[in-house]
Amino acid sequence: MPEREVPGPLEIEEPSGPGRYRKVRARTGLPLDAEVAADQPLTAVIEVTEPGYRPPGVDVRGFITETLLTGRVRPSALAGLDQDPRVASIELGSQADQVD
Repeated sequence: MPEREVPGPLEIEEPSGPGRYRKVRARTGLPLDAEVAADQPLTAVIEVTEPGYRPPGVDVRGFITETLLTGRVRPSALAGLDQDPRVASIELGSQADQVD
């Protein structure tokens, strides 16, 4: 079995999401300006600190683990999520598909 490379130390990224929230990150190059301005729902992967917690303002689509979930969130809800002590991080994706 080949030896695995030991990962280096973790680096804390500067917030890159709309409004420069502490816990919100958006993928580099993802054009979110129109969605943010129109308060269009965005897909997101959200890490929470309490197993099974469903943060307010998030349309939970499913749980990946007990503390990692996918969902849709409107940009207007990001400030509340950023302040929620039970939300560890939010990774924004693209505009949410409106077809259920």
